[in-house]
Amino acid sequence: MEHIKILKIETESELTYSKVNISHFIHHQLGKYHDSLSAIKKAINYALHRQDGSFLYLATLSSKLVGVLVNYCFENQNEIIYLAVIKEHRKQGIGRMLLQQILKSRYVHLHVHIDNPAKKFYQKMGFVEHSERFFYSYMVFHNMQ
Repeated sequence: MEHIKILKIETESELTYSKVNISHFIHHQLGKYHDSLSAIKKAINYALHRQDGSFLYLATLSSKLVGVLVNYCFENQNEIIYLAVIKEHRKQGIGRMLLQQILKSRYVHLHVHIDNPAKKFYQKMGFVEHSERFFYSYMVFHNMQ
């Protein structure tokens, strides 16, 4: 397999892909668990225009976008807003590579639909279910190092 490249994007000027393409990528790859395209676009804009350490990670393979992680940062905490990997490249470590970039932080949390198969992936990566609300699990990761 070719080398996966992980790019940390903190400002819009660093983007090599359009926000529209990234939004459509996330929307399509999340399948039935996706948010509206409008909500995804707002999340990307929010991450790229904050001055608090929020960012995107893009995973590329031969310059093709194969994964995206959207993260908000506040008060030394990270919240994963979206993690999406292209269907034909799942179970090849791309999601793990994206997630490992952020798990160096002391505290990371996310919400995931209770019946989303990705919930098992997050548990394997060290997240524990903190609570459930409506149809979502609130999961947390504590880095004890």
